[in-house]
Amino acid sequence: LSCDCQESEVENPGTGFENMHYFNPHNNNHFTYIKLNGDDIEARGRYRAQDVHNVTISTNQKLKIWSYSGEDLDKLILDYVAHLKPKPTAIIMNAGLGSTRKIANNMDAIINAAHEVSGGRVIWKGKVKDRTSAFATPSEAD
Repeated sequence: LSCDCQESEVENPGTGFENMHYFNPHNNNHFTYIKLNGDDIEARGRYRAQDVHNVTISTNQKLKIWSYSGEDLDKLILDYVAHLKPKPTAIIMNAGLGSTRKIANNMDAIINAAHEVSGGRVIWKGKVKDRTSAFATPSEAD
């Protein structure tokens, strides 16, 4: 398990990030977890998708290689997740508890990107009500 993680600084809350990469060579299982805190706090990391299993990740490095906001979740999937090795065979998403209005407005593009990258195996985990009572959930057509 490797963690491309950085805790939020006390004077700058919301600047932390968490990306977990797990690989079990005995049964060739790969799992990646990328935390996105709703619309307004970026998902970001310090390593390219191709490099996550080949680096020693230090929590002291402040370098930022990539970042995406909630409304750009489709771009995160196409630009980053699609380049993980091996390529994902399933994508599971959950909007979480942060504000999700922008995510909800871009849901068609997000689901389409996830379908494209995973070969159609996409799970949107439940309906998550945001602080403004909007729901981020795929449409019936998705």
